[in-house]
Amino acid sequence: MRKKILLLVALNLFLSQFLLSKDVLQEYYKQAQEALKNKNLIKAENLFQYLISQDPENSIYHVGLAETYKLKGEFEHAIVEYKRALELKKEKDLSIMNNIATLYKWIRKYKESASWLNKILEIDPAHKESLQDMENLRLRRGLHFEINSGGWEVDYTKKGYDMRLFVGKIDWIDIYIGYSKAERIFYEREELFAKFYFFPKYTTYLKLEFQDKNYDYPNNPDPDSTSYDHTPGIEIEVSHIINSKYKLSILYKFFNPNFYWDEFMRAYNHKIEGRFSSKWFDLLETEVFFALLRDPDSATFTVNKNLRKVARFDYKTRFLLGGNIQISTETFETEIKYIPNRDLDDSLSYSFFFNIEKEIINKSISFPVIIRMDYIYDKYSQYSYLSGKSSKVYMFTLIGEPFSFLRLKFGGKFLIRPQRNEFGFFIGLVYKLKL
Repeated sequence: MRKKILLLVALNLFLSQFLLSKDVLQEYYKQAQEALKNKNLIKAENLFQYLISQDPENSIYHVGLAETYKLKGEFEHAIVEYKRALELKKEKDLSIMNNIATLYKWIRKYKESASWLNKILEIDPAHKESLQDMENLRLRRGLHFEINSGGWEVDYTKKGYDMRLFVGKIDWIDIYIGYSKAERIFYEREELFAKFYFFPKYTTYLKLEFQDKNYDYPNNPDPDSTSYDHTPGIEIEVSHIINSKYKLSILYKFFNPNFYWDEFMRAYNHKIEGRFSSKWFDLLETEVFFALLRDPDSATFTVNKNLRKVARFDYKTRFLLGGNIQISTETFETEIKYIPNRDLDDSLSYSFFFNIEKEIINKSISFPVIIRMDYIYDKYSQYSYLSGKSSKVYMFTLIGEPFSFLRLKFGGKFLIRPQRNEFGFFIGLVYKLKL
């Protein structure tokens, strides 16, 4: 009898401890969910890890930890936790599988992403979200033909056109090839270019860009002594996302122009740029950047224009340091940028760039439309013949994607310059093909 009583007491203690432990875990889970909701990600991570240590077979805890890693930008860790949750569930969870496919897309493993989408469609061939994701993925990594006409760039160009091709067949390489022509007040420029982005990891890329530019001066019979003619060049850039908050980029450019007044004389120009950006409070991003340029010094040029001969010149090194602030919310994005001497030729004292972008969703339109406004303010330096004066650009753009394979944009810009004021239109489209 006594043994039975002791057994009942022990059983009662075990059950009470088990129920107490279950209540404690439930309370911790509520706290973890609350921390995740409030984006207190360190607390959420610690709580979910503790919950898993106490009950490693609970798939809900692994999903919570995966969601935490996703918000922290640790996508590979999130994939591991989602997969573990999927293993622990008795039935296939299409939502978890779709999250895995999305994360593989984010880390540029597009073939893995497509594989997981196919797994979903094998289970449910009519799964709407996965069908749409598969369509978008195939278009995203296909061929893109882009054409622009008018003054589509955020600058003082009013007339020009641009044609480029994007190839995305290989997961770890993005390829852009194109041709453009732009007409400015004092010159016209034609450019052929090829850009190759190599991604050893989704957080890092190496860019190689080859350029070939030609300048002409149809509206300026007497160009400056330093005016270029033919300018081949190469750019090398390395960019790395350090973590979810910081990003660093370094660029080196070499270009080797000859001169309008002497096609046999060439310069050897070097440019270095660097950018460091930081994210704050999920809304604010700040960036500091610099540029260092070594190119011919116009003050040292000796030119015989009758003989079309450059006798001599020296080089000069110029430096700038600028920055920008970007604010992103659920309803709009805006950015303001400050750049001193942005052309690094002492013609401008400083420049301000401002833009604001908002997505409009209207029931009468079957697709969202983006409205964007850009503004440039340039103040001429004391070394310019326009010293004390300023130029401005007001630009408005509408962007829409009526079909998954077609993106359209059009707009106009108003140019206010000391020489004259002008208004121009532009239009562009991107047509996507699957590979």
